Amino acid sequence: MSRDASNAMSQPGAKRLARTITRYWRNLGGPVPNVWAEPVKAQVINKDGTFEAATIWAVKSDMVGGKPNPAALSFAA
Repeated sequence: MSRDASNAMSQPGAKRLARTITRYWRNLGGPVPNVWAEPVKAQVINKDGTFEAATIWAVKSDMVGGKPNPAALSFAA
């Protein structure tokens, strides 16, 4: 695994985490939440105290209370 893929705030890492979450719920055999990765604009503080614009990746879902949304109709096959 590349170093970039192990960082959940990078694009490859966030997409990998989203797939892992989807696979977990699919293996349980019940409703599968919609999980995706999307870019988020952020500001990073450099070591010298200056700010720099950056893009980080966030993993989002339609889960409610840590469980698949009961209104979601996506079920494992």
